[in-house]
Amino acid sequence: MALTGREILRLFVENDKDAIFKYNQLCGLLISFDQWSENSKSEFLTQFQDAYRDAGSECSRFVESLCTIQWRHWSTPQQREEFVLFLTRIAMSEVFHLKLIFETMFEHLRPDPSLSPLPNALIESEISEEVKQKNLQTQAQIYELAISGISSILCANPTCQHVLLRAAEFKFPHSKGPASHFLAYLKNMIILADKCPPIAQELWILIINRLLQIDAIISRSTKEVKGQFSANESSIFSMEEENIKDDATTRQMEVELTEKLDKAMMIVLARISKGRKDISNECNAEETKWIENLELNNTDVLFEHLWPAFCESTLAAYDVQSVPFIWFYLCSFEEKYTNYLLKFLWNVVTLPSFVPNAWKKSQNAANFLGAFIARANYIKFDKAFSWMKKMANWCNEYINAAGLRKNVEGCLQHGAFYAVVQALLFTFSFRYKEFVEYNCVKEVHSWGLARIIHSQFQPLRFISRVISLGFATISRQLQIVYCVHIMDENGPAKTPIEHYLPFSILQLPVSSSVIIPFIRKFQPADEDADHISIDFEDSKKRYNSSGDNDFDFMEDDDDDNQMDESQPNFTAVLSTSPYSVFASTMTKAKYITHH
Repeated sequence: MALTGREILRLFVENDKDAIFKYNQLCGLLISFDQWSENSKSEFLTQFQDAYRDAGSECSRFVESLCTIQWRHWSTPQQREEFVLFLTRIAMSEVFHLKLIFETMFEHLRPDPSLSPLPNALIESEISEEVKQKNLQTQAQIYELAISGISSILCANPTCQHVLLRAAEFKFPHSKGPASHFLAYLKNMIILADKCPPIAQELWILIINRLLQIDAIISRSTKEVKGQFSANESSIFSMEEENIKDDATTRQMEVELTEKLDKAMMIVLARISKGRKDISNECNAEETKWIENLELNNTDVLFEHLWPAFCESTLAAYDVQSVPFIWFYLCSFEEKYTNYLLKFLWNVVTLPSFVPNAWKKSQNAANFLGAFIARANYIKFDKAFSWMKKMANWCNEYINAAGLRKNVEGCLQHGAFYAVVQALLFTFSFRYKEFVEYNCVKEVHSWGLARIIHSQFQPLRFISRVISLGFATISRQLQIVYCVHIMDENGPAKTPIEHYLPFSILQLPVSSSVIIPFIRKFQPADEDADHISIDFEDSKKRYNSSGDNDFDFMEDDDDDNQMDESQPNFTAVLSTSPYSVFASTMTKAKYITHH
């Protein structure tokens, strides 16, 4: 009497000799499943579709053999669906098989090379259009079945989140692998995050971590070809949005990674924009079609899903220039997101933490705080003013707490102070035109900037060289504080902070077009527009050739700290100032893309 599929598994566990023979024979045959006839495939499903309860931990070899089957080998969509349902039920019934089945399903979230050949592959040109369309439909169904299977298992067993996330990370394509595989998996992960709210935050953390890896490689490559001043520093005071685009793409060794990250960023921005903003004009319309079937989540829900990825991953990263624009763009939709983010960053800076290496996160929080206030054109002046005043008050309180301590300059434990000073001076210098327009320069004198600059911490010697030069020029023009004489000519040999300036360079040509409308470009006051420059070589020459006349400003400051008609014009100031700072050293971007 022939044994049914369920009987084979049940009797195998009971050590029945006939069942053991049939079981081993079946496992061997499953390895060559692609050579089975259609009748054999259909008969297999009929025999085993109800046997999932009998596939316990003892039947691990059987389940392993099932997981070697490529889903494309099923003859019809219905058979494919029944097989995935069979795997799903096994995972629901026996947690022993969870890891293996999850890895199988995440493996099928990657493109099948037989269904989705790499671009420009020879095999692609040999396939008829009809076969191509059929392959695309098969691939789309496989993606849908894998996502459905994963979400169903998670719903039935919520405690399996850790196993699921490990499998998702394990199967994530390598950053230097084929772009088509990386981007397809990325899309499917975003869809899965929408389908599985309980693990959406963790999935987004995984996604952002992979994007940050690529971003770090590109940013480092860009920085290496920029010379003394890093890319993000040399472009922070560019006066046109095109001038903050990176022109070093042609010299990068990571051009392919740049294109991959650019497309990946467009995928993420498209998801954020669904139902909120049409970005189809900024990219190929075909690239945004995949979001049409996604549900329109409340913006609050999407912000909640993405927020932990910023706190845990992005804020701890260093020298990444592109990925942080995700939250820069997201915060533009509602003011409450910006308020929440700025308050969070400030708490990270000011609240004590006993976590190892928390100092780095604290400094990065200050960097992001200053960058958001300076760069985001959706942050109005009154809000920026209040935040700058809060930073100045904190710095003065810090100095008060330090008392008369000596030999504190450049110490690592005071890194948070230096980072806040850097953020304050950068924001003030970047938006100084608004202080002039709103007649708020007089109020700045009450912030105690002179006390901060000339404190025992000597902040101008240790913060970003470009920001120091910029503030020195602006503060001299506005008669706030003269400070260029306290800066070292070549900067400090060691610094307690990392000169990381987010949102200061756009190195992705396509996704940048979505971000640019929300970026504030540097604009000098009207009377200064023709005289602002940021030529570092010229600045150094000015410093070396500076004479006694450079200190004439201090006499004027003693008499009157306000802006008045007797104040020397900007041309005269720059003619004697040691530094001439504030014009772009960067040319318009030129990008090379593969066609």
